[in-house]
Amino acid sequence: MRPRGGLVKQLNFPLTGRSVMLAVDLSGSMKEKDLEIEGRAVTRLEVVKYVLRAFIERVKVPGFGGLILFGDQAYLQTPLTFDRKTLGQMLEESELGLAGQRTAIGSAIGLGVLSE
Repeated sequence: MRPRGGLVKQLNFPLTGRSVMLAVDLSGSMKEKDLEIEGRAVTRLEVVKYVLRAFIERVKVPGFGGLILFGDQAYLQTPLTFDRKTLGQMLEESELGLAGQRTAIGSAIGLGVLSE
């Protein structure tokens, strides 16, 4: 026996919290090793991942998070989600040059606004 119309009740839950789209630059400039973490020279991308990993793990505000990767163009890597584990995994899997060598930050900002 399958469910029939009328047997399923739609529940509306008020959403509280914030939505945050994280935009990460994967262009060629992010391979520069001009920063340090714990005394070790690292790429700019490694620093971004380090900081965002801590943000994803520690921020306790309930809400959505998403990931935009950009280089020549901006790409929605992870749409808004409550799944912090997947968001962190997609961040870790991002690589330099994946989106091209240039920096289209305007496209990333625009995509972030449209993704809300």
